[in-house]
Amino acid sequence: MEAHKIAIGNESFNLFEATAPKQRELLSLIGSRLALSQASSGLEIDTNLIIGNLISMSDAKIQEISDIVLWKTAVSGKDELISIDHFQSNMSGYLQLVAGGVKANLQDFLDYLESASQAARSQAGQG
Repeated sequence: MEAHKIAIGNESFNLFEATAPKQRELLSLIGSRLALSQASSGLEIDTNLIIGNLISMSDAKIQEISDIVLWKTAVSGKDELISIDHFQSNMSGYLQLVAGGVKANLQDFLDYLESASQAARSQAGQG
């Protein structure tokens, strides 16, 4: 499992990718929303677009997603795993980290969506 360093404000976090079955579960929870957002907006799927999708979901779904993507995440240089309590009065930081975790775990899918979108735009320009 690959580790990713994600900076949020003045802190840096080490986030480990989820297992393949958990990534598949993550894809089923948010993948179609991201595909629709990307297709309708034409924008690259970045952290802000992912946050926009997250805040439109129920708290239970956000919790499921965060449980998958933050399962093994700690402040850089520390061993203790973080929880939502780490983000008291910093929900934007929490959402940024969850979105960064979604991006880290689904990067291959996001790359595929971008490639498919570029091909469609190119084809539409030629037709």
